[in-house]
Amino acid sequence: MRQKLRGVAALFVLGFLCGAQGALADEMVYQPVNPNFGGSPFNGAFLLNQALAQNDHKESSTPIPSSLSNSLEAQLERALINRLSRDLIDNAFGDLDEPLENFTVTIGSSQFSVNTDDPAYTVVTIINLDTGESSVITIPNF
Repeated sequence: MRQKLRGVAALFVLGFLCGAQGALADEMVYQPVNPNFGGSPFNGAFLLNQALAQNDHKESSTPIPSSLSNSLEAQLERALINRLSRDLIDNAFGDLDEPLENFTVTIGSSQFSVNTDDPAYTVVTIINLDTGESSVITIPNF
């Protein structure tokens, strides 16, 4: 009887331990790290410091001056380039009252040469005056 009691007690303890083991199990729930996506707001400083430590970008030592004259010059350059491209397209489709003639214009650090000698196409040559690089664009006339 005593041995039977020990067997029952052993089964009881074994069952209790197995049941307790199951009670300790819990669902795995995803918890984001980044505070922007619902993570702990205390992680923000840590993540910022990690990002700054990995950043190898160096700030330029000479700041680019931004003055009214530089801004005006840039706007005029954009306006002239837009007008030039619009006139080239209108010339290609025959929409101009008078066709374009050969000309050369310097805008900023670029020189634009337009050659309209051939009635089948217009040739635009763009030269970067700083580096000497050039590009040739051929526009067919319709």
